[in-house]
Amino acid sequence: MELPLSIGDRACTFEEHQRLQRRSYDLVLSFLNDCTRNAKEYRGKQGAQEQDSGELTRIHNAIFVGGDRGAGKTAFMLNLNDHYSRHRRDKPNLHFCAPVDPTLLSHNDSFINVILAQIHKELQRQLDKSKDAEGYWQALEWVTEALESEQTASELTGMERLMAFRSSVSLEHRLFKYFEEACRILSCDALVVLVDDVDMSLDKAFQVLETVRRYLACPLVIPVISGDIALYEAIVTRAFAKRLEKPAGSGGNFGAGGPADNSWHLAQEYLKKVLPVHQRTQLMSIPDLIDDVSLRIRVGEHLLPFDDLYAFLKAVIYRGTNGEEGSHPPFMPQTARELVQMLLVVQRGVAIEDLPVSPRTPLEAARQVCLDGDKLAKLLRAFQGYWQVKGDWAAYYRTRADLNLLDMRKSSAACGRTLRDILFFDATAHPPERSSYPLPKQVEAMLDQFDTRMRNQHAGTVRPTLMAMPPFEPFDPNCIFNKAVRAGLPGDERILVDIYSHSDFYNSYQTANLIYFGKAFELIASNLIGLVSEESLRRILQKPPYHSYFAFFPTRRLDVADWEGDTDGPEETSLQPQLPDPPAKEPEAAPEANGQGDSQAAAGETKSAETAFSEKIVAWYGRHPHLAKAPPSAQLLSKAMNKAFNQFIMLKTTRPKGQSGNRLSNDDLARINERCKYILMNAFASFEGDANVVVRQNVAISEKGDFEQDASYRMNVAPLIGKETYTAAIKDHPLFASKDLGTDLPVGGVSRRTPRSKPALTAPTEPGTAFSSALSPGLKSAASRRLGVVLGPDLLRQIKRFNFRDTAKARELLSSALKTMKNDFEKLIIYTDILAAQFVTYDGLMGTIRYIADFVGAEVEVEAFLQDLQK
Repeated sequence: MELPLSIGDRACTFEEHQRLQRRSYDLVLSFLNDCTRNAKEYRGKQGAQEQDSGELTRIHNAIFVGGDRGAGKTAFMLNLNDHYSRHRRDKPNLHFCAPVDPTLLSHNDSFINVILAQIHKELQRQLDKSKDAEGYWQALEWVTEALESEQTASELTGMERLMAFRSSVSLEHRLFKYFEEACRILSCDALVVLVDDVDMSLDKAFQVLETVRRYLACPLVIPVISGDIALYEAIVTRAFAKRLEKPAGSGGNFGAGGPADNSWHLAQEYLKKVLPVHQRTQLMSIPDLIDDVSLRIRVGEHLLPFDDLYAFLKAVIYRGTNGEEGSHPPFMPQTARELVQMLLVVQRGVAIEDLPVSPRTPLEAARQVCLDGDKLAKLLRAFQGYWQVKGDWAAYYRTRADLNLLDMRKSSAACGRTLRDILFFDATAHPPERSSYPLPKQVEAMLDQFDTRMRNQHAGTVRPTLMAMPPFEPFDPNCIFNKAVRAGLPGDERILVDIYSHSDFYNSYQTANLIYFGKAFELIASNLIGLVSEESLRRILQKPPYHSYFAFFPTRRLDVADWEGDTDGPEETSLQPQLPDPPAKEPEAAPEANGQGDSQAAAGETKSAETAFSEKIVAWYGRHPHLAKAPPSAQLLSKAMNKAFNQFIMLKTTRPKGQSGNRLSNDDLARINERCKYILMNAFASFEGDANVVVRQNVAISEKGDFEQDASYRMNVAPLIGKETYTAAIKDHPLFASKDLGTDLPVGGVSRRTPRSKPALTAPTEPGTAFSSALSPGLKSAASRRLGVVLGPDLLRQIKRFNFRDTAKARELLSSALKTMKNDFEKLIIYTDILAAQFVTYDGLMGTIRYIADFVGAEVEVEAFLQDLQK
């Protein structure tokens, strides 16, 4: 099968080798042959006898050609006559009328009138030559008289109305006679009436089908109808539903299922009759066609296989990715219209000499286009309209992002810009009317690991996004750098702290440098695309971390109450909340200082740390010239961002075996920097490398001393080092220049107000002891709230309302509570000591459980659970 690259988007006659739906053509041809045999039998002796007896042979022999919008149904109808003529077995014995378009019907037109007018028009030339046309004219007169009587009968009265109905009763006989005379004049066995896209005329569609059912059931007429069967079902169902509406004054439903069910079943049976199932064909989608036949595109003197063209486009659009983890979403045209429009886009977006015609392979041709910014931009701009037509808004905004990336490299206005300035990469800026990815559900799933109040407060305010994105990076009060320590650090180490932390947020208690990875990712991504100015660096440091809690909620106030629900973190060594004193206000930053308040003078340096660091970045960019020649695509950055942030979140929300906090709790700044380095390298390498050997594993969760010993590093990252790859450039980035920088800055945590000493559970203490009084009301209520969340609303309600009358009920209740707590014990670990104290002192919700345990003599079972929890 061959199509020219310059094929137009129009329905017309095509050469046989250009017709896409060959299987459907052949199938309809067999339908027509069957219908022709029926017509011949009707015109034989048996038909004549039935006409003499006044009986009619009614056959519902309509042929249905189904397909989605743009599938090529109109072109199919226009080429059907030629295909039938070329592949006939006998002499031409069918007359094909020109297609009739029901959408052209005026408000009061009857479709049978349009059909008859079309047939009469087809007969004009033969009637002028025929000497035996009297029978035809007589039949036409009888039909028009009967039609007029039928259409005016409702307006007449008395005898005139009776005579009109008499004429309309004989309409079907007169139509049969008319069709017989028309076939005689045309010297054919039957008339093929082509009716195109009935379902597009929604208000006339049912009328058209009724005309086919009532008047075109003659064996001498073969209706060929095209459309979308799903729309037909909806149209006919609606028509029957209106007729089955409950009349005024009547009661009950029509049938067991009511009018709605009955109308649907009636519609199915109706369509089986009017459009027989055995005479239906569905036009194939383009992917199915390409699997079935060899499609080639005529490019000048060359024939380009469509598979090669598609591979070329995919390599350009998704440049720098290997197809792993959905990085090559399909954009194969589904319909003939989409195929034609894609070819037109290619014709206008790519020069013929740049196409992958032999001997160039698709990848070689794509590489040449990608290295030429002007050619790449031309193709991307041409494809923007294609994405709009397909309704693929993620692809549309991704293409806009690619064009922005190309423009930013050449524009002086890009100075100071960063990754988040491109709409595609800013989840908070995605247009809601075009965004469908359920990011709120992903956020809610992540926040399920935190306090219920936090989940309810934040998850509902996140909007859907254009494409799949990870939840925002959450805050963790147990992962901080001490702000007082930061003030005395040398410039390069202070820059490292600023990149991996954030302190500019609202909090009534204190400020702290919360650990975040978002700034590091934005810095690396911005540098890879050529945004290496000092202004860009300063802006990254000043803004909330990229794709973080604070980027989504920049004005949300954080209080210690928000942190009480967190499930991770090291145990504090103080009994009461020992919040540090607020640090002295730092001086206003000079123009050359960073946004966190450290001036050049305060650092005692000849140039600011930001200036020195940005100069290193500029030098790094110069060492990797391939970045300027071929910057990463929006698709690569998006996929790497997804993979990296999912790993960042895992670091903060999972706990290694035998460790009380999360995976960062025992780290220092140097270790965090190393984790980030290998997370980013692995994220990019997973899409840059050979898709056949990619290992899907998070390098950063490893507790090994050397990340390079992990299989994911050896298989994904190592093969790309020393080559012109983004992964190799990341390894050489100044951010990761020193492994020792920050080893003396451990991760700290905000006070968790958790008691240091563990009470002896086997030595009950009366309420009012020193330990009990040391527990603040806030801690007690926080522990009870967490225990209530674990138990769930139903079990919690039963425990609170238990009346201590039914021993069996008490045992059942206690057993359910213990089972639930054991299944979800991780959420209780940080409150172990508080719950143990409340058990001893009969305080809070755990105290209520203690009373129930005492009631049935099972307090030892609860005590054993708490002891296991402490271990």
